[in-house]
Amino acid sequence: MEQGQVEAEPGGVNADGVGSVRPGMEVELQPPWIPETTAIIPTCDNYDQLRFCLSSLLMHTQGVPYEPTSWEGLRTMPPLYAVVVNNGVPSGITRNLSAHPFYQVAEAGGNKGWEGGLALGLAVEPKSPLVLLCNDDIHVPPGDMTWLGKMVQTLRDHPDVAAVGPKSNFVMHHQHIHACGADGRLLPPVVLETKLLIGFCVLVRRDALESVGGVTQGLPGGDDFDLSLRLTAAGWRLAIQGDVYVHHWGCQTGARLFPQRWNSREMIEDTRDEIIRRHRLRPYLAMMNFKPVPLV
Repeated sequence: MEQGQVEAEPGGVNADGVGSVRPGMEVELQPPWIPETTAIIPTCDNYDQLRFCLSSLLMHTQGVPYEPTSWEGLRTMPPLYAVVVNNGVPSGITRNLSAHPFYQVAEAGGNKGWEGGLALGLAVEPKSPLVLLCNDDIHVPPGDMTWLGKMVQTLRDHPDVAAVGPKSNFVMHHQHIHACGADGRLLPPVVLETKLLIGFCVLVRRDALESVGGVTQGLPGGDDFDLSLRLTAAGWRLAIQGDVYVHHWGCQTGARLFPQRWNSREMIEDTRDEIIRRHRLRPYLAMMNFKPVPLV
């Protein structure tokens, strides 16, 4: 959970909105287009982890040019733009990471938490139709440059699907690479319908998110459980992109800032009880017990 806000130097952005960027320059670069997808990445003083995350998104996503000046003259605009929300030391990101037109930093002015960081990132203009809610400790491995395109295509093919998420190594429930179906076998690498998406990396339709009230703040945890229940209660469907893998290091911020509390039995029970209080027991159990089926 991190991000920071930066200001443009005079002459730092040309008439087309493309930055003349030098390493270490403090800039606020608004993309010269409305991207289809904006990645929102809250972070809190995890500079090395954030650098690793941004680099993997930049280098391993098809259609996102790596060179800082290579956006000029493009016939098609990059599909992904990142808003990094700095929940940590003010201007810490701009002091520790090189500027790049692929991302901008939004300063939170203090640790607003995961949900507060997401809310701040969602308010940044321009607002893309799709948002990729990301932990700062994810890594897109090389080998599948189409990982984002696959998830976007799932949303295009299924207008009633509000959100889709990848498989991973550090994630609970059916998104785990070793998760099994009702037959006891590993889930196949296909797109599956689910009732629960974990929020480490989830692609969401902005209009669907806004239609159910946006990001809920004030939970002891489990904002992804809460969002999954709100979306499905409103008639939306959720999907697991079984042929996409995104690596997740896991607990890089929470375990550092709250070592006694994070993922403790107390936190897990408090989260479960609050989710049940808000949504009732039967919907909660239906979500947890649902067995994924191929999305049709």
